[in-house]
Amino acid sequence: IGSESKALSCELHPGDMLLLTVAPGGNHGADSTLVKLSIQASNDPQARWSPDDLIDSFGSGNPARTANGGIWTFLNAAAGYSLLPEFINSIEGQTSLAAWRQGDTPSAFVNRSQDAVKVWTTLPARSFFVHPGPGGPVAVAWTSPVGASVTITGTIADAHPGADGVQWKLERIQGAEFQKLIDGAAMALADIRANRDLLNKL
Repeated sequence: IGSESKALSCELHPGDMLLLTVAPGGNHGADSTLVKLSIQASNDPQARWSPDDLIDSFGSGNPARTANGGIWTFLNAAAGYSLLPEFINSIEGQTSLAAWRQGDTPSAFVNRSQDAVKVWTTLPARSFFVHPGPGGPVAVAWTSPVGASVTITGTIADAHPGADGVQWKLERIQGAEFQKLIDGAAMALADIRANRDLLNKL
């Protein structure tokens, strides 16, 4: 997975997590990052998940559960992991854009329009993005509802042509290896230690 699409495969158990972390390549400005991912179970052609599934219901919550059972969580990953707490239903006066964020950034946001939207950069139609913050990375976690071999395809791409880019990693984390600590609008993932599989890193 990168600016050119390729496929990765791994085995998942119910409750296992795929964790995408995106960090600034240099200055955190101009780091809007297009995330096009598809997670396909090998044993069921109908079992497919993507952050694009969230576009029309992006404000439903963080974490967000999709109709096909996947759970997506948007995280500030600057110092441990905590939920992005604030939802806004428009950005820079554009009602087609919506975001979960902490301050202006880090953020996870979508373009809900059928058309590209030109703001600080041109955001493709019907797409999901993340932006790291001044203190460090942003992360998106998907929790698997099934046990299956899955194939992950897609593209992680800087939405700002000519900027200094981002660094990212995609990890599989076994469900038994992390704890969810929930206190109101805050969540941390603690003590993630052994048996991490680093799937890819730019």
